[in-house]
Parts: sequence; C-alpha cells; structure tokens
Amino acid sequence: MSAILDIALSGLRASQIAIDTTAHNVANASVEGYSRQRAIVATQNSQVTSKGFLGGGVVVADAERITNRWTERHLNTELTQSGYYSELTERLSQVEAIFNETSTPGIADAMNGFFEAASSVSDNPESIGDRVAFGQAAQQLASRITNADAQLVTALTDTRVGAEQEAVNVNQKLDEVAQLNGLIMGMVQNNRSASDMQDRRDLLLRDLSELTGGSSYITEDGSEASFSINGVALVLGSGARHIDFGGTGFVLEDTGQPLTIDKGKLGALNEVVKTGGVIDDYRTQLNTLASSFITQMNVMHTAGYGLDGIAGRALFTGTGATDMAVSTTMLDNPRQIAASADGTTGNNGITKSMLNMRRTGYIAGQTWDDYYQSIVGGIGGQTLTATSQQTSLSSVVSELKNRVDEVRGVSLDEEMANLIQFQQVYNASSRLVQTVKDMTDAVLTLGR
Repeated sequence: MSAILDIALSGLRASQIAIDTTAHNVANASVEGYSRQRAIVATQNSQVTSKGFLGGGVVVADAERITNRWTERHLNTELTQSGYYSELTERLSQVEAIFNETSTPGIADAMNGFFEAASSVSDNPESIGDRVAFGQAAQQLASRITNADAQLVTALTDTRVGAEQEAVNVNQKLDEVAQLNGLIMGMVQNNRSASDMQDRRDLLLRDLSELTGGSSYITEDGSEASFSINGVALVLGSGARHIDFGGTGFVLEDTGQPLTIDKGKLGALNEVVKTGGVIDDYRTQLNTLASSFITQMNVMHTAGYGLDGIAGRALFTGTGATDMAVSTTMLDNPRQIAASADGTTGNNGITKSMLNMRRTGYIAGQTWDDYYQSIVGGIGGQTLTATSQQTSLSSVVSELKNRVDEVRGVSLDEEMANLIQFQQVYNASSRLVQTVKDMTDAVLTLGR
C-alpha cells in the first residue's frame, strides 16, 4: 500500500510542478527576453523486492530553458552591425541637415548672392547702393560658413556627450552581468534552476553586443558568461571592468589603456567624433573652402582701388570657417570696397576679375562651387549608404528575432494544452490516492 501511495504522491508532485511551470510561462509571456521553461520528468528509481523490480513513480529532474544558442549567437552578431549603422545613420543625418540646400538657403545660395552682387558692382562701379549690397552679400556668405562650422561643433559636442552616456550605460550592464554570474554559479552548483536569471543575462549580453560589437561566451552548463571587446575581457566570472570615453576615443577606466571599439553603436559614435572622423573631416573641408575663398578674394581686392582712390585693403578678415567675416570698415564705409583696377572711378577691372575667379579651380583643380557640391554630395552619399545598410540589417535582425522567439517565446495555445494534460495527470494521481484510501478503509473494516 505504501508503495502505491508513494507513486501516487510522486505523480501529484510532478504534475503540480509542471502546472506551476506552465503558469510561470503564461505569466511571463509578454516579458522581453523570457525563455519558456519545461519541467523535465524522469522515472524514479525502481525498488528491489522479493518479486523483482517495482516502479518508484516519477520525479522532476530539471526545469529546462528552451533556447537555440546558435540562432541567438547569430542574432547578436547581426546586432553589432545593425547597432553601428543605426547610430551612424542618425549622426550622419544631423551632419547632412547642416548642408541641406533644399529646405533652407545655405552656402551655395549665399555664394550665388555674392557673385550676383559683384556683377551688379561691375555693371555700376560708381554706385554706393550696389557696394552696400555687395558688402552685405559677402557678410551673408561668411555668416553661413561660420554658422555651418558652429553647427558641426555642436554636433560634435552632442555626439561626445552621447558617447559618454552610452559608456555609463555599458558599464551598468557589465556590472549586472558579472553580478548575475555570481548568483547563477551558486545556483548551478547547488543544482537549483537559474533560468530567469539566465534570461536576464542573455538579454544584457544581447544589448552589449548591439552597443559595443563585443562578443560573449557562455559555458555549456550556463553557469558563467564572459564578455570581451576586440580580445579585451570586460567580464570574467563575477568581476567586471569599466570603459570610459576620453573625448576622442574609448579607454579602459582602470588603466587608461585605449580600447578599440569599431562596431555597435559605440563604434559609430567613435567613427563620428574621433580625430579624422566624420565631423572632423567635414570641418576640414569646410575650412579649406573658407580659407581658399578668403585668401584669393583678399589677394584680388587688395590689388584694387575704392571710390576714395586707395588700394591695399582686404575684404575679408579671419583665416577659415571658424572666424570668416567681412572687414567692418568695409561695411561701415562701402566706398572702400574695391572695383577699379587702375584707380579711375568708372573702372570695373577688379569686380570683373572676381567674376572670372568663380570659374577657376583653386582647390585641387575644383572651383569653389564644385568643391562645395562635393562636400554636399559626400555627406549625402554617406548617409544614403548607411541608411541602406541599416534598412537591410533591420530586416535580417527582425527575421532572426522572430526565429529566436519561435523557439524560446511562449505560445499561449500550447501552454493551455499542456495545462489540460498536467491537470488530467494530477486528477488521475489524486484518484489513485483516493483508491489507496478506499482500499485501506476496506482492510480496516474487515479487521473489526
């Protein structure tokens, strides 16, 4: 009798655990990163009797996490590229907007205005009004160039702040992974399930892959996870190292050693802010345009004469995109603006030469207009390429996430079917307990 009762009780316990596991799955169906669990049951050790071996019932051997390691590793790999191009697209779009000539008048429009004003002075070399307009057009061109440079500096600052904030975010995740490692190792050593903690750790490692492009490794028993970036270990066991953003690149916080991060969101941020990076490159090009324009125009202007018959005065001040401006004396006294090549009042030799300068290739054989268009075309092309890559990778990531969810995600229909099955097992085991009770009562009754 006791053997039958033990078997019945084992069935009750096993089905109860299976029902609890199913309930846990249903409750966490909408939790991001949750892996459905399954109670693994096994035959309990048989008992040796004089009649041979008798069954010992059932026992729950483990609560298994349903996962697909290969697909998840593939997903993490794709996330490193997706994170990179997602962040790069956003940052390039900010730079592209600075040189956008379609929605608002920009540098190209101001350059047209400058040469149109020069043409008016050339047609009317004695006109004060045309000289005033010319000075204003020159100042507008200078202002648009310096404003573009200032916006690039702002974009650079914002990106650096973003890199600093993401470094803090990464450090918090590294700490949590290390902390979970310590807890999970303790649970596994004591043969206890750590499924929920392992789910959380997997989600953190996925986020870290997307942020940094780093790689993770999880031991076969799932007790420990490590994480590294380009061969530098940041999580080992329950210990974690931090990263920091040093203004132009990432470093290890404890040693100050440079850390190469060229993938993930941080890789894109680094590509934008580093020396010789995206913003630095476009600032250099803009400065090349401004310094060339200032130098060549001042050479021409100093050779000419104003209405006061005096020569040798520069039109622009400053040396590049940061400080380009029109001489305040020119703006205050337009008579000083040079148009004459020989000092005579009606001569327009200088302004005619200025107009011809527009067709001269001063920058590596390119005219100022062509060089500026190459800047605009360059950022437009980079943004288009990054956007295309990001769109393509988003599709791959979405497909892989669906495949991961198909394996580890909770199907409510399947869980309801399991619940009915386990409930029937529980009811049957209960009936068996009742049968034992009835048999025992019958035996006791016979003995009275």
